[in-house]
Amino acid sequence: MKVLISVKEAATLLSISLSTMNRLLKVGAIPTVNVGRRRLIRSSALLEFAKLGHSGSVLAACERVGRP
Repeated sequence: MKVLISVKEAATLLSISLSTMNRLLKVGAIPTVNVGRRRLIRSSALLEFAKLGHSGSVLAACERVGRP
């Protein structure tokens, strides 16, 4: 697996829509890294989010990582 992946790739890996992925990123449920103008996700951060599990609810996922 790559060290850094695009937001679109991450959404595909989690089997969620791009808009749902963007909501998760907006609330800080999954940390990102900016490389130039690109917003990328560390594969380790994505794996950690997946290990926490999510019910398909952005709000529930955010609560699990301690976000309001």
